[in-house]
Amino acid sequence: MKATTGWVSPFKMSASISFLGGTVPFRWKVDENGALIEVPEQQTVIRQIGELRREGPSLRSIAARIRGAVSHVTVKGILSNADAESENEPLR
Repeated sequence: MKATTGWVSPFKMSASISFLGGTVPFRWKVDENGALIEVPEQQTVIRQIGELRREGPSLRSIAARIRGAVSHVTVKGILSNADAESENEPLR
């Protein structure tokens, strides 16, 4: 399996990318071959966080409403990644 160098957005990762170490991004896990694979349950949490944020509550309130699945720090990171991802999408 080919390893990549440099930063790769977690939203652009695929199962063919080898994990090189560090903290595994939320919504991903590393399989026995070192490949990143998506975790469907965590993708559901990410969608819920986005929906809740549009309603306007604080990060701590969102984390509490997700019932302890994530901390407010994780909520902030997920929303920051989503914002960065939307800025990098090509215009149609």
